[in-house]
Amino acid sequence: MDNIKTLLARPLTTGILGLVIGLIIGLPLLGWWLVPVKWKDVDASYLRPDLKAQYLCMVVDSYKVNRDPSLAAARIDSLGMNLQTSPFMLDTLQSGGCNYQPGDADVLELKSALLSGAPVPQTMGTETVITDGGNPVSLPTATNTTDKPATKTSILLLSLLCALFLLIGGALVYIFFIRNRKKGKVDAGIEMEEEYLDDDTASYANQSMPS
Repeated sequence: MDNIKTLLARPLTTGILGLVIGLIIGLPLLGWWLVPVKWKDVDASYLRPDLKAQYLCMVVDSYKVNRDPSLAAARIDSLGMNLQTSPFMLDTLQSGGCNYQPGDADVLELKSALLSGAPVPQTMGTETVITDGGNPVSLPTATNTTDKPATKTSILLLSLLCALFLLIGGALVYIFFIRNRKKGKVDAGIEMEEEYLDDDTASYANQSMPS
């Protein structure tokens, strides 16, 4: 127990221990268990390979309805792939659960439209498409939107958080370094004063009283 108290009295040891405890609380407990990260409206390139195959099937389903090559190109581009770098990606649509064959008219028409270099819109919204199984699915659609500027509320919140972290950091530095250093100097001064008083008392006691 005394060894533990001695280790905790050292600022460096206490700081490292606090960092380890903070990582344990922040990553496994908070980040992975209590409040895990939730993905929302992310790019289609983050999908698993099997879901990407299903997504391609839905792209062809949508193209059969709207005949929009730009929209199809935008959706395929959101997967992080294109027909130039992956020329056979529309030949294996059966792996996504649909019945399209490489020689189907819709697939060949979509290939031709994609290879012709149709312009790809920069932003997308959503559109509901009915798949072969009769289930409605939302797919991205082209929209003309602009980036929203940061609101005053978010800037104020970020400033408050930064100020809070600075205050906490300053308090920790004062507690673990400055205060302990001052305390060490005071303790050393008290010890020197006590030693001086002890020596003075001993020398006074050794002196003989005059007769």
